[in-house]
Amino acid sequence: MILRNGVDIVDLTDLQRRMDRSQNDLLAAFLTKAEQDYVNGRVDRAGTRWAAKEATMKSLGLGLDVIGPHDVEVVDNGGAPGLILHGGAIRRARELNLTIWTLSLSHTPQFAIASVVAFGESHA
Repeated sequence: MILRNGVDIVDLTDLQRRMDRSQNDLLAAFLTKAEQDYVNGRVDRAGTRWAAKEATMKSLGLGLDVIGPHDVEVVDNGGAPGLILHGGAIRRARELNLTIWTLSLSHTPQFAIASVVAFGESHA
């Protein structure tokens, strides 16, 4: 069995300042259209999604130079958060033979956090 994990935390005060300066440009740069609709300008929702994308990239062992923020999409799986991988993210997941993903999101007024765990069968 293969097991990979990633964790990320986002300072919501800093993110709110950046959102205020950039209008909707910042959100469009890192959120899919469906994610933008869900976030609806709320910093807590934007922060948890950014943390989830970063945590996923960490679990894949790659950064923004290889995986774009739109390559990791946070979705609603019947009330629980889930992930859909696209582009470079799905290619890397296939290379690592990762097929099962879990995502946990949480936030306080100051911070948003995400934890990602990926599982797969070893190639041996």
